Amino acid sequence: MQLGDGCEGESTRWILDTGATNHMTGTQSVFSNLDTGVCGSVKFGDGSVVGIEGCGTVLFRCKDGEHQALEGVYHIPRCTANIVSLGQHDEEKFKWSCEDGVLKI
Repeated sequence: MQLGDGCEGESTRWILDTGATNHMTGTQSVFSNLDTGVCGSVKFGDGSVVGIEGCGTVLFRCKDGEHQALEGVYHIPRCTANIVSLGQHDEEKFKWSCEDGVLKI
């Protein structure tokens, strides 16, 4: 999948991360909706702590033209990568598998 409408200069690549606790991005413009009332902090593996400035939904355009929603994505302005947490998918009872270099969710 790729991000449907990324802005010029913004990364449209998303990292599938087995170690991340939550989905997150630093790019506010990718959200189809964002609740800026959600706040808190996230601690990264290097020990740094950054602030959460909202939580919302990001829409992805799939190869077949369909759209899929990724919900529960934190907006963390200091985040320099777009991260999809496979652990969060697991907690939400999604099934995923990786075989021959292809990840299916």
